Amino acid sequence: MKRKKNMEIVEDTGLIPAVVGTHRVDVQDGYYAQAGYGFLPRWRAAARWEELGLTNKTDLPDGTSLVNGSSRKFSGMVDFTPTEFSRLRLQFNNGSYATEDGRMHGSEIFLQWMVSIGAHGAHSF
Repeated sequence: MKRKKNMEIVEDTGLIPAVVGTHRVDVQDGYYAQAGYGFLPRWRAAARWEELGLTNKTDLPDGTSLVNGSSRKFSGMVDFTPTEFSRLRLQFNNGSYATEDGRMHGSEIFLQWMVSIGAHGAHSF
């Protein structure tokens, strides 16, 4: 994936007032890969790797450029579907993120309970 933003600065948001009316260009790209597998009738597992900012550059109005590092994250997930109306999902994320102050590392754990209510493809109700 690639993103390019070519923006005109129209308002002073704490920047030097002289930059109002000038242009700023941000370019950023990244990718992800994921795989999932249903290993029992109501169980699934999946893994995902993502990296953002292989190109992570900002061209500023004064002709200088800021180049930032890339951010990476690994995610693993397992879910169980006890009924056709509900699902329990456990997910773990571990990432290394580029910030203005250097690298930040973080881990997250999510437990999610999803419930489907109302008409859906299997039943018209």
